[in-house]
Amino acid sequence: MRIHSLAKSIGWMILALFLCGNLSAQTRTVRGNVVSQEDGQPIIGAFVMVEGATSVGTLTDLDGNFVLDKV
Repeated sequence: MRIHSLAKSIGWMILALFLCGNLSAQTRTVRGNVVSQEDGQPIIGAFVMVEGATSVGTLTDLDGNFVLDKV
């Protein structure tokens, strides 16, 4: 009975470590469009940056679109 309990505890610890490792490694792509509030026209060349990150950013294209990878 004691071996079964120990094996079950070890199994739960391995599962927890696996899940924590996968959660911290997830990335995503963020896409958007920047337009003027006044007339809805696209803003060309606007700098879009992830808040709190100094090295993650991009510029909008001719249609005001942007893509941030690995956010």
